[in-house]
Amino acid sequence: MSPPPPDIPMPHELAQHENENEYSHKPSFFKIPSSAAIRMSSKGETIKFLTLTQNTSAMVFTVFLIPHLASPVVASVAGLQGADKTMMIARDLYIPLEPLLIYIPLALHTSFSILRRILLILPSSSSSTAGTKLNQGYWRSIRSRLPRQIHQIIAYPLSLMVLTHIFTHRLIPSSSQPPINSLSPSELNWEFVGYNLRSPISWISYLSLVGMATWHSVVGGMKVVSYFRGSSPLDKFERRKPNSSSDSSSNSVSTLKASLDSHSIGPDEKEDQAFQATPKLNGKTIEDPDFKATAQNRKIPKKRQMGLKALVLAVLGIVSVGLYRVKQDTGVVSPLMKIRYDAIYQA
Repeated sequence: MSPPPPDIPMPHELAQHENENEYSHKPSFFKIPSSAAIRMSSKGETIKFLTLTQNTSAMVFTVFLIPHLASPVVASVAGLQGADKTMMIARDLYIPLEPLLIYIPLALHTSFSILRRILLILPSSSSSTAGTKLNQGYWRSIRSRLPRQIHQIIAYPLSLMVLTHIFTHRLIPSSSQPPINSLSPSELNWEFVGYNLRSPISWISYLSLVGMATWHSVVGGMKVVSYFRGSSPLDKFERRKPNSSSDSSSNSVSTLKASLDSHSIGPDEKEDQAFQATPKLNGKTIEDPDFKATAQNRKIPKKRQMGLKALVLAVLGIVSVGLYRVKQDTGVVSPLMKIRYDAIYQA
């Protein structure tokens, strides 16, 4: 069979020509992504995975946290004996699943949160290239991605305090080395707390731990709920009407925000990705108040801040009364137990 004349295209050439015409008439998001877009996509998928693990592990850890904090609350009413009974009931609930409810979720939540923040702070390769030209704007962009909200800032000292609390109230007391000799749960009761409360440093340590944990848990819980619901509880307080200079810039901002919303990301990711995807029109940055409000001004409203502060103060007041009653109810500690208690902090 003789080949077709030169002026008649082959079938594969027709298909290639149709594909080129199809992509040339469609928007840019139908085109084959570039290597930079692929890198950004993989980074976004990693952040989504880290966020999911961060929020899920926080929910699991709450199963332990709530009954654990019930003991000092009960102590404000029932004193040392009430705190001991509540603690023994709580231990029956979480001790059999201690690694799954405490250590693994806490390790995942802390490590994945830090890793996620590092990925959000680090700029993309394109941002790094632009940063060499505009050094001041580059570092301003870095600073804008640092933690700003109170519950994010206190998370880092809170992690150290929780780690210290676990070592001094769980891991070190279980050591078989003398003179500790593996304090049993019945021996490591609220008498140990009452013995520690002789020092003002212990008061500061306990109350700081409770106060930071309460604030971080309440605000973080709001974000976890909003993450699984797919919206932020702060959106309705922080939305502003767009005031763009032209319809085209407004459409560009709307398109960008729609693209952020379409990838099933949480409110924190919308907040942080906004810094990495500043909308531009004809090479100029679009100044859109609504976009800036979403990216930079995601603050808790003043009324809600007052409510959170009142809640934290109420919890601290109740816990302070409970700790005071525990200290008062703690009788004379035997010399042997004093040696074992002191050895915990000397280890």
